[in-house]
Amino acid sequence: MDVKIKQIYDEAKGRYGSPKITKKLKEEGINVSQKRVARRMNFLGLRSIVIKKFNHAGNSKTDNAKEYLNLLEQDFFAEKPSQKWVGDITYIYTKETGWTYLAIVMDLFDLKVVGWSYGLNMTDDLVIDAFNKALINRGMKKNGIFHSDRGSQYTSNDFEKLLLSLDLKHSYSKKGYPYDNASMESFNAILKKEEVNVNNYETFEEAKLAIFQFITQLFNILDTLMASYIDASAVSTVAYMVQLQHMISAIGGGLSVAGSIRIAHFYGKGSYDDVKREISSLSLLTAIISFIIILLIPFTPYLLRLTGTPEGFTKSGSVYFMIVLVGIVINFFNSIYLAIEKSRGNTKVILKLNVLVMIVKLSLTAFFIYILKGGINYIALATLLSYLVLFFLGPVKLINKEDAFSFSLKSASLRWSSIGPVIKLSIPTMIEKMSFSFGKALVNNMSASYGETTVGAAGISNNMSGLLTGIQMGIQDGGTSLISQNMGAGLFKRVASIFIRLTTIEFIIGCIGNLLYLFLMWPISYIFAASKGGFNSEFQALIILIFKYEILGCFLLSFCYASISLLLGLKKTKLVLLVNVFRIFVFRIPVIHYFTTCTTLGAEAVGYTMLISNSLTGLFALAVAVFALIKE
Repeated sequence: MDVKIKQIYDEAKGRYGSPKITKKLKEEGINVSQKRVARRMNFLGLRSIVIKKFNHAGNSKTDNAKEYLNLLEQDFFAEKPSQKWVGDITYIYTKETGWTYLAIVMDLFDLKVVGWSYGLNMTDDLVIDAFNKALINRGMKKNGIFHSDRGSQYTSNDFEKLLLSLDLKHSYSKKGYPYDNASMESFNAILKKEEVNVNNYETFEEAKLAIFQFITQLFNILDTLMASYIDASAVSTVAYMVQLQHMISAIGGGLSVAGSIRIAHFYGKGSYDDVKREISSLSLLTAIISFIIILLIPFTPYLLRLTGTPEGFTKSGSVYFMIVLVGIVINFFNSIYLAIEKSRGNTKVILKLNVLVMIVKLSLTAFFIYILKGGINYIALATLLSYLVLFFLGPVKLINKEDAFSFSLKSASLRWSSIGPVIKLSIPTMIEKMSFSFGKALVNNMSASYGETTVGAAGISNNMSGLLTGIQMGIQDGGTSLISQNMGAGLFKRVASIFIRLTTIEFIIGCIGNLLYLFLMWPISYIFAASKGGFNSEFQALIILIFKYEILGCFLLSFCYASISLLLGLKKTKLVLLVNVFRIFVFRIPVIHYFTTCTTLGAEAVGYTMLISNSLTGLFALAVAVFALIKE
């Protein structure tokens, strides 16, 4: 009861007395008398603020109209970004530390929070940090207006000097009059109502991310299932070609990540000409790279042999890969478009478009395989057509539009000063993605020595285990956000506590999921071994042989997801890269190489490799995470 009373009192900035607090409590379903509320307020030392009538003979030194002008005058409309910002501090109660404080900066143009800072103390440093983050995220030009109340944090010398140095105007609400900052007050009310308990919010975020990861992986499994319906050779060819496809796609992935960062940077500064130039130059660079890839398509069989692709896969997969290359080229432009949407903060648009592409791809693949009885080339065609749907919904609309977020040939430039920064920024991402896919392709190549269908069985095993690990990765993403927020607030003990809980949760989920897999292994493998040509018992036995060992390794792999969550939350991205490099190039490739060259084992060697790789990766990641936590 006391906590709730204090919360309502603080939300009202001390303006509510026992009558209004009693009313608020009853609205929330807490039936209590006003007398009891008054007694508890008296016990807590809470008194409502009494606003005296304005006196012209008042203290002009502390409340001079010239010093505290209301420039906003309740005009909450802004014609463009960074024209009018508003700020405020709200209180958040936590069980561990009591009251904590959140300073927020909102842009009235789109009512987005452009800067925030969360801490244990309500100081001027808190509001300065929030404002500086807003400057980094969006930027503000001269003569922009920042509106706040007359709290000591906002009227401090340091904060006033910051605004003065940027030639910004400070607007103030009248004392005890919340309507002058109604937009900010409204946001805080929603924040309190929908996020009173931070842990619940994060649990929801984790659940949302986990569900999306689950759906994505489910689509991959269904895609593999349809390939296996053709025959074991078809699913093996597709499984092998996918890693080569990912290696080339890494070019577009790297450019889109770098482009998103650059575009968001210029957008935050309010440099709309630079935004248009960045988008146009990036699109032109992508077009040139795409043209080079198109020229290489006729030489696909030779390129596949050059990469060491087994001859059986080269013969059965050359046309498939040609179609895939066309799809990759189209998806380069789709990636640029999604990068633009990401830089604008349109994450819902990205999510909807990605889900749409998956549904179109899955539907077309089902039609081509089950109705038309097509081969693997039709799988590639379904992928190509789904990318074209996104292409016409997104990138095509960017041509010759009037706004900054569009392509214009006049704004495009191939000078190093224009494309150099984005190329430099994209290289690390490209190398990481390419090397990871290259490592997997190398493992597939070695696995093919036990028979080409072994690659297909390993691909099915990997996709099935990915259904569970997809959920764990979703929890990992939510945990990263939670750890990052608490680390930013200086709550180190809570970070350690969250890591322990995440590790426990991930391990429990892994145990439950993997035990279910062990029980359901036979029916799952039966589905994948049933093709249009009949049931393939040898292929089912091969799937089970690899799948059971991979699952056993996933028990300890659960530690990896909690550990990566901690490392990302601590911003130890180099350590995350180290874990991923060890997973493929230390714990997997040398192991499969040893089995293929130094033992007489058959296809079970692939299963042993996954067992050893997954187990060692989980333990190594946990050790790295604990080390990073101790160093902090």
